Amino acid sequence: MRSYSVGRDAAADIPIADTSVSRLHAVLGDLGEGRLSVTDRGSSNGTFVVRGGVARAIQSEQVSAADTLRFGSVEIAVADLLDILRQKSAPLVRSQRLVRCGCGAVKPVGGVCPFCQA
Repeated sequence: MRSYSVGRDAAADIPIADTSVSRLHAVLGDLGEGRLSVTDRGSSNGTFVVRGGVARAIQSEQVSAADTLRFGSVEIAVADLLDILRQKSAPLVRSQRLVRCGCGAVKPVGGVCPFCQA
């Protein structure tokens, strides 16, 4: 299982530029079949899983594409995280940086958003 770091540090596999996110906030593990393992790395503002509109603090949890994760005050759908991980593991875009578009979709830095075309 490959693991991916999530945090405010620009060197994180999934960087989140928000002050509520710790430098190394959490680690994701791709379990396949639309599932991730999520482990909080002692973050200051916690990691939460949101299911059915209810947020619950977690230390380590398995989540599915139907869930949403909250790192500090930043919420990201697990389905979007799975898309990011698929893009990161593709041979031609492994080193490509990804950002969140204004519409909420994930796109390559400088690239065109597949949803809003921005």
